[in-house]
Amino acid sequence: MTNSDNTFGVHNKFSEIVSQPDINNASCILGADGSTLLGDGSTVRLVTPSSITLNNPIRIVVASEHGITDSSKVTFADVSGTTELNGNTYYAKRINPTTIDLYSDRALSTTVDGGGSFTAYADDDSGQITFVLAKTVFANTDAAQDFFFTSDAQAVFNECGTTLEWELVDDDDLATSVKYTIAFGVAEDANTAGWGTTFNSRKATLVGNDGWCTSVVNLSTSSTDHLF
Repeated sequence: MTNSDNTFGVHNKFSEIVSQPDINNASCILGADGSTLLGDGSTVRLVTPSSITLNNPIRIVVASEHGITDSSKVTFADVSGTTELNGNTYYAKRINPTTIDLYSDRALSTTVDGGGSFTAYADDDSGQITFVLAKTVFANTDAAQDFFFTSDAQAVFNECGTTLEWELVDDDDLATSVKYTIAFGVAEDANTAGWGTTFNSRKATLVGNDGWCTSVVNLSTSSTDHLF
């Protein structure tokens, strides 16, 4: 290899941060088995509490399958009786497809105690729960790569990059995104395309065949703050 062919700027390298978008009740679709699948937003489901039990933790039951997963954020509005919930955001622990308990932290270690400061629910099916599904937290960069990129895409990174470095990125103190910096040299044979050009070409082919990213929805943001 020789130095840069400038496909990606003076130093022939670039960086991206790949992250998970917020998926809420306006953009998730329940599978037949009750599991939550990520949709395109064409299905809108409103979740309304049918009962609120002021235990420790507070327990919410809804009439139909909610699609909420552990550590998802849930926000309440227009609840009659237990008005103390309105406007507040908590974290949910999934008990079953129609039941959640409320916690004040994403780790689900601190319960929301319904005793004393909460008024009884009006039992009138009032209120609306909007939720944001919990993002996947990565143990290491390998897990993040497998989450976002197909094995073919990972091969393109590894085979075309002269230097490649990955780093986990935190969201609210948890690693839910990944950043990479990749640099390219050029082939010694002047008639052979540089590795930056080869990377672009192979990536374009995979993207065209839906073979670059996994089925997971992701957001990519370029960064000028390189890892090396």
